[in-house]
Amino acid sequence: MIVNKIFTDVITSIVKNNTNPIPSLTKAMSDLESGKVNPNLLKKSIRLGQNPKDYTSQTCQAARIGKAVGAKKGELVEYFDSNIKKSGQSWSKNYRHVDISKYKQSLWNSVSEVLEIAKYPIEDLAKKFGVKTTKRKNNNNYGHRMQNLLAV
Repeated sequence: MIVNKIFTDVITSIVKNNTNPIPSLTKAMSDLESGKVNPNLLKKSIRLGQNPKDYTSQTCQAARIGKAVGAKKGELVEYFDSNIKKSGQSWSKNYRHVDISKYKQSLWNSVSEVLEIAKYPIEDLAKKFGVKTTKRKNNNNYGHRMQNLLAV
């Protein structure tokens, strides 16, 4: 998936290559906005751990999607995050219903903490990309490990 690829690129730029990851992140966000991303990179998937009707919570994503597509326990179901206004639900099998803002936010959520630890201006970048920055719980252990990783 594209989010994993860009996350890896950002980490590699900062930690391994000691280069600025912002140009490639900007390009990724731009490519998402302009529809230049291969739809296969936007697909998400879930493997059903049980039959949809057997999930304790019938509102969980696996139960809802599995039931809607007639999937059974063990099957892999692929879908896209979608715009509820286009498809009537938060997911779709149809690429035309993709909600780019969800993918941009997901990408941002995956890289923002790394960028923050590496001292990039995340508030300014969030505005530039049209995404929201969320306040994280103070997890000093995680932050400390990340700072050690970035110092390598």
